Amino acid sequence: LKRADFPAELLRSGDPRQWGHYYLERRDIGLIGMWTATPYRRERIPYPRFETMYALEGKTRFPGADGSGPEMATGETVLVCKGAEAEWWNEVPTRSSRSISSRN
Repeated sequence: LKRADFPAELLRSGDPRQWGHYYLERRDIGLIGMWTATPYRRERIPYPRFETMYALEGKTRFPGADGSGPEMATGETVLVCKGAEAEWWNEVPTRSSRSISSRN
């Protein structure tokens, strides 16, 4: 697994390592693929795109400013909408399939 590629100032805890494989990668549509990551917690940011994720294993939380928000555990699906402000918190190692839209 390689070091996550987001700015260090956004990291709240952990030393994130990740791996991804894309089955479809097109500029006009987006990405479809798999993703694996170690535990970490990232600061709350406005989400830059639409992303649908299905958890194959693990648990990820997306707390907003008030601490509430969706979470995704093994066998569950979540949609994070473009512009939503949320943290990214992998409490345990995670593996998911995902679809990321490049359209507005």
